[in-house]
Amino acid sequence: MYQRALQGYEKAVGLENVARYQPALMTIWNLGNLFATQEHLDKAKEMLHESVYWLSGPSWPSSDQCQRLESSIASLDPTQGK
Repeated sequence: MYQRALQGYEKAVGLENVARYQPALMTIWNLGNLFATQEHLDKAKEMLHESVYWLSGPSWPSSDQCQRLESSIASLDPTQGK
């Protein structure tokens, strides 16, 4: 469903504008979390890194969201805490 939602956002706002459209970014974030729960860690990291990249840019200066994303990414790393 998340992938279908992203396709809809791309069609509605255009591929070049998806990264500036908050619902699309939240969908990417949620897709990353879904991949993490399914233990597809490489895909999860890819989605979460994409989210943090766009949310940390000048269009989205929300440090709270970036910190939560970075925590999510760190939790996927099996070497954390060792």
